[in-house]
Amino acid sequence: MPQGKTAQKSGGSRIFRCSSGFNQKGEQGVETVFEAVMLMCFGISWPISIAKALRTKVVEGKSPVFMGVVWCGYLSGVLHKVFFSMDWVIMLYFINMVTVATDFFLYFKYRKTEKNTLLAS
Repeated sequence: MPQGKTAQKSGGSRIFRCSSGFNQKGEQGVETVFEAVMLMCFGISWPISIAKALRTKVVEGKSPVFMGVVWCGYLSGVLHKVFFSMDWVIMLYFINMVTVATDFFLYFKYRKTEKNTLLAS
């Protein structure tokens, strides 16, 4: 049985439940490390995108729908941490949510500027 999972027999089928991410000795499992690395790798792109938007004031090619979906995904990760597996990784989710929200804000700020520039031309 994988560490951090429990199985119960229920009418011939198995139901898996996630534990808090800690083993019996109170140590965090390797899945927490992999989750943190994944969030850091995904999170690297947002500051780069924000810096480019601030430097060029051009947001062409950005998708607010995509940013919204990603933000909802991070929110889902936060809710999972709060209800099932609270640990320090929740901070990475919050950091990523803030950077996505910042990029989203810049999209609407500079999109308005781009439209005004096109109309003036």
